[in-house]
Amino acid sequence: MRAIRFRLFTVLLLLILVWSFAGCTQASNLPAAGTPSSVPAPNTPAVNPVADAAKAYFANMPQDVYKIAEKDFVNKVKANK
Repeated sequence: MRAIRFRLFTVLLLLILVWSFAGCTQASNLPAAGTPSSVPAPNTPAVNPVADAAKAYFANMPQDVYKIAEKDFVNKVKANK
């Protein structure tokens, strides 16, 4: 009984492995990298939202965002800030 379970488990494991390899290697319907696309690229200006967000983040950043001097820290603590 134990040998049957072991063989069944082995066969099942091998089937899952073969199935996963077959699923990962299927050809897609996308055109090849060297083939030109039939859809022309839109003429839109180059907008980089990540660069714009980074510039806005650093433009509004306070001077003491990461480190402040010990003297300034003590003064802020004493002032309850």
